[in-house]
Amino acid sequence: MLQAMQRSREKRLEPQFLVDGMLGSLAVKLRILGFDTIYDKESTDSDLMKIARESKRILLTSDKGLIVQSRLSRLPCVALVQRNDAERLAELLDQLGISRVDTSKSSRCSLCNGQLEMEGTDDLARQIYRCLDCHKKYWRGSHWDKLEKLFELVNFYLSSKKGNARG
Repeated sequence: MLQAMQRSREKRLEPQFLVDGMLGSLAVKLRILGFDTIYDKESTDSDLMKIARESKRILLTSDKGLIVQSRLSRLPCVALVQRNDAERLAELLDQLGISRVDTSKSSRCSLCNGQLEMEGTDDLARQIYRCLDCHKKYWRGSHWDKLEKLFELVNFYLSSKKGNARG
């Protein structure tokens, strides 16, 4: 199953995700990192599987029942067992063969998953981005410092895993 996900990743440059209702915070982080991520907290397990299959997205979940159903259906699914966002991100990226968080990519709207476009700068010389779908505005403020620390921790986890695989 993992090989199928990696082949899928090679065909289209970036994986696309469908995140179940248990992982909303992770969905936001993935969008900030530029991954096309649908977050669905309403659908049933069977509906999630149908949406993932039809949209050719990798299903992300920590729901054991959904993991089993997905595997039985040969649906690309990443089972996330870690309890916090840094460990979950590292777990996901490691399973997909991504060795580092890349914060230089364009983010997506954390609210609706829409693409962001540069709108200009504000009075503080910060770059302002606007979602093309919901029109929410974004800039790199003090919250970004927290995110950068989180992403640095993810990179540390990923490099530690790489080192453990060698030793």
